[in-house]
Amino acid sequence: MTALARKRTRLILTAAVLLSSVACRPPETRRADGGCPDVPEPALELPALDLASPGVSQANLRTWIDLLTSPALEGRHAGEPGAWAVADLLARQLAAFGLEPPAEGACQAFPFFDGEDYNVTASYRSGTVLSDPGDGRPLILVSAHYDGQGKHPAGMIYPGADDNASGIAALLELARLTDPGDDSRVGWVFTAFGAEEAGRMGSHAYIRHPPLDLSGVALAVNLDMVGRPLPGEAPDAIGYLTSTDDTSALVRRAAEIAGVDARDLDSFGKLRPMISDADVLAERLPTVLLSTALHKDHHQLSDVPERVEIAQVERAVHLVLALADILTGRS
Repeated sequence: MTALARKRTRLILTAAVLLSSVACRPPETRRADGGCPDVPEPALELPALDLASPGVSQANLRTWIDLLTSPALEGRHAGEPGAWAVADLLARQLAAFGLEPPAEGACQAFPFFDGEDYNVTASYRSGTVLSDPGDGRPLILVSAHYDGQGKHPAGMIYPGADDNASGIAALLELARLTDPGDDSRVGWVFTAFGAEEAGRMGSHAYIRHPPLDLSGVALAVNLDMVGRPLPGEAPDAIGYLTSTDDTSALVRRAAEIAGVDARDLDSFGKLRPMISDADVLAERLPTVLLSTALHKDHHQLSDVPERVEIAQVERAVHLVLALADILTGRS
């Protein structure tokens, strides 16, 4: 499919989602382990992680990227068993970290052509901050899409390592590091979107029918492709796009605190052709997109885990943690 044809397909799918008035279907039951009730077992096993590391664990990041790019998941194509297995895995892992699901459950089903797909959401303090916007503590919404390109017509599998196993790895490490017992920090919401590659269908469904009260969200951070050298003169930098000038200033300050080189991608056009869930979130929320930008392996069979630079993913995690410190007045 040509780039123009892909763009037209995305526009058609987006229009269809916007015209749809069908709400995300709440699951009928909850599994005791926090997984998606409609996903058939056997489920993927939770990976062995370093849960004791006080800081960002590069080993954990690598574990997630290797797992998500496994050929057994057949490229994580939206609406197919590989993607559903990942949604179920993410829901169970967030529950294992101690996060709480929304009232309707961690897995929110939404229409996907003649079937359905899932967003996965969990949070800390869902019984206080999220139900009481007057609590006074800001919320930070961290998101990434977990779906991929699926299979090549010739049968090969698209690994989707940078796009977007890297973003999901960063999200999960952030979920591990956030402390639900620390009352001085923000309330955290973590959402893994389905069907981004099919026209951002998951994020459109999420914004139309949010599973949680989003009125207290001070900042939405979307992680999409955070594992490659940034093109240009600063390969170790993390790129960003923001929805407002104030948000841009916030990112620059966080970068100084975290000791991360952050570059405004809008200023030199590195990422503008990319479509991401951040565009959808920005319709309602102050939003930051973190990305190391498009590269020659984007949507190619060559987007393999060996080419992901874990240090870049780690920098993205540090940048989000610094943003949280600013929002709570710690920095």
